[in-house]
Amino acid sequence: MKINDENLIDQLRNRNEKALDYLIDRYGNLLLKVSYSVLKDREASLECMNDSIFKIWNNIEAFSGEKSKFINWIVVITKRAAIDELRKRDKKVITALEELMVGEEQDFHKQLEDKEIIDRLVKEINKMEEVSKEIFLRRFFMDEAIKDIAEKLEISVSAVSNRILRGRKKLEVLFREEVI
Repeated sequence: MKINDENLIDQLRNRNEKALDYLIDRYGNLLLKVSYSVLKDREASLECMNDSIFKIWNNIEAFSGEKSKFINWIVVITKRAAIDELRKRDKKVITALEELMVGEEQDFHKQLEDKEIIDRLVKEINKMEEVSKEIFLRRFFMDEAIKDIAEKLEISVSAVSNRILRGRKKLEVLFREEVI
């Protein structure tokens, strides 16, 4: 089935990943501009756009408006995500300063728990398709910018964003299943 503006919402609700591709292609630039208007940082805006698309995907059932209101809904989600990111940045700076002043160290159990999570995460990432694995490693372990990854792999920024989004979605499902 070909995805278009008329069936996008229904296809997102049906968990059609082609609808996710359409959402990114059709509205990605708009969401990027919205997040950039708040964050004033291209890399942070790309990350915010990805987070917003992830939220839209996970919360599409909550959208009960008309198709004409969909754009407003996704813009509000993105703007709120950008504002939250701005608040997190401020909070991180304050927290980092407090930790420096107090000289707090993480306790051994927390470090062990973090290591186990990272080991499990790496194991799952290694099961991914080669391109997706490389994107994940470059983005989350080498902290490369999405734009730089796209250039190095000679694929579009939206393709990189889409693979990150799909990978995060799969990892979230795996980790959620383990907790249950």
